[in-house]
Amino acid sequence: MSEFLLPSIIPASMLSQADGTAHLSSWQFLIQCLTWDIFLACVLWGTVRHILCPKRPKPAGVPTSGYTWADNTVALCMCLCMLLVNVSTYTIFTMFILFRMLTPPVRYMYKWKLPSATMTIVWIIGISLLVRLATGLMETGGLIDWICQRTGAPEEQAVIQKLRTGQLGERMSIAFSAIFLAPLLEEICFRGYLYPILKRYIPAICANIGVALFFAFVHNSMAQALPLALIGFLLTLCYEHTRTLLVPIMAHAVFNATTIVYLILFET
Repeated sequence: MSEFLLPSIIPASMLSQADGTAHLSSWQFLIQCLTWDIFLACVLWGTVRHILCPKRPKPAGVPTSGYTWADNTVALCMCLCMLLVNVSTYTIFTMFILFRMLTPPVRYMYKWKLPSATMTIVWIIGISLLVRLATGLMETGGLIDWICQRTGAPEEQAVIQKLRTGQLGERMSIAFSAIFLAPLLEEICFRGYLYPILKRYIPAICANIGVALFFAFVHNSMAQALPLALIGFLLTLCYEHTRTLLVPIMAHAVFNATTIVYLILFET
């Protein structure tokens, strides 16, 4: 899930292996993350394309005509529950949304196909690069520290600390949820459902910003609100341009995977 963002391009002093024998600079960390991003993006694209054998989708925006007033009500209830209840609420609403995606006329809105390999990989790598660079600049400029000081919010979330210091079983559970479950559930809820419904009533850019801000808000991390909003904005932009949820799901999963690997391998 997107709360697994690193607090920054981590300073070199924080990037040591568990035995303390190796250190990575900030740029070394960024380059290695991007290398794994490229590798995972290529593997994911090849695997999913082999399964689906897609034709290239038409370059059109995300359609919205399939939703009804009942969907508007469900979307509102989902937003309220996400604010008031824990993240497990995603599962309940995702089951309903998946049902809607399989029923006409909504099912004709979704293209479960991949675009070209170039477009898929560019989106996955581009999102990862932009978010990591922007987060690093925010920390370097003191913006994240300023937010923490003004709000009293911790710079690092408890779940990040568990990934660094928790037991193996706990780490594996968090990693599985972040890499496999969270990208699927969050992209279906935010990009696949909320965004098209909101886009029916306001311009696409305004709908994107609204979904991105809500995406950041429900993750309950004031210190990481701006990076979370940025990745939410980019994932929605990706969905709008590719017209398939597969690419933002893959981009989300790859970003989380590379982040978690380095959190586990290079502990403080």
